[in-house]
Amino acid sequence: MTDAKTTNLLVTMIDDEEVVHFIFQTIAKKIGGIDTAVYGDAMTVLKLIEENKFETDLILLDINMPYMSGWDFLDALEPMNLDTPIVIVSSSRDRKDVEKSKQYKAVKGFYAKPLSFHNLREIIDAALINNN
Repeated sequence: MTDAKTTNLLVTMIDDEEVVHFIFQTIAKKIGGIDTAVYGDAMTVLKLIEENKFETDLILLDINMPYMSGWDFLDALEPMNLDTPIVIVSSSRDRKDVEKSKQYKAVKGFYAKPLSFHNLREIIDAALINNN
């Protein structure tokens, strides 16, 4: 049996840019205690959720992606009542996007790219506090 306090936090990033995945995974390794998963599109994750084949403790979500935007992903999740916290990590600095993100119950924060060590540490600390 695994002690919950020694289990790594699983953080999933949904972003269409591979360089963003690399930065996220590099920073997560430096922080430690984090397992990472990365997806290049939101449609794949949505399908996994619908099939009950997706588990994570926290989702980092880009909003500007082809095929299915982060907004479309959030809209599709709303009726599912998924209790996984979501933090938007976007290149958008538009105040309208920040305000729009507050309309979604699952969204717990909004950070501008590029993701920094400090920002990811802050996001992880908040997720750990909310999960306990």
